[in-house]
Amino acid sequence: RIGKNELAISNIVLSVNSLAFMPAMGFSYGISTLVGQALGRGKPEEARDATWSAIHILMAYTFAIDFLFVFAPDQVLSLFISSGGTMGDYGSVMDTGRNLLQIVAVYVFMDALYMSFSGVLKGAGDTNFIMWNVAIVSLFAMIFPIYIGIEIFHMGIYYAWLCVLFFVGALFIVSFFRYHQKKWQKMLVVEAEIVSVQGSR
Repeated sequence: RIGKNELAISNIVLSVNSLAFMPAMGFSYGISTLVGQALGRGKPEEARDATWSAIHILMAYTFAIDFLFVFAPDQVLSLFISSGGTMGDYGSVMDTGRNLLQIVAVYVFMDALYMSFSGVLKGAGDTNFIMWNVAIVSLFAMIFPIYIGIEIFHMGIYYAWLCVLFFVGALFIVSFFRYHQKKWQKMLVVEAEIVSVQGSR
C-alpha cells in the first residue's frame, strides 16, 4: 500500500535489524537464567547485579551497531542492495534506507533495554505481566496507529516505522517501571516449600 520500493527497503532494513537483534535476544535469555538462579537462592541483590552487568555489556554492543547505522549506512545497505540491481531508482531507495536506519538505530537501543528488563521479569516468573504488556501495547501503540495512519490518512513509510519505534519504546518504558516496582524480587518460579522438600530427600 505504500509502494514496491518502500516494501523492498523495509524488508532489507528488517533483515539488518534481525542481525542486530539476535545478540539482544541471547542476552535476554542469559539474564532470565541468572535472575532465576539468584532468586532461587534467595539473593535478589545478585539478580540486580547480573542484570546491570548484562545491560552494560549489551549497551556497548548496541552503541557499536548504532554507530554503523548512523555513520556508515551505505556500507550496511550495500550488503543487500547493488547499484546494478532492479530495485527501482537506486538513489531513492538508498535515501530511504539511510533514513530508516536512523530510526532503526534508536529502535535497536530501545529494544535492547526492553529485552533486558523483560528478561528479568521472565526469569522471575512474571510472565502474565509480559503477556498483557505486549498485547495491550501492540494494539494501542502499533497496530491501531499504523492502520489509521496508512489506511485513513495515507501516511508513508516513515510514519509506519516511527509507530514501530513508539511501540518498542512503550514496551521498554512499561517493563522498566515494572522492574523498579521490585515485585519480581519476591517471585519464585518454583516455590520454596517444594525446593526444601526435594532437598531434604
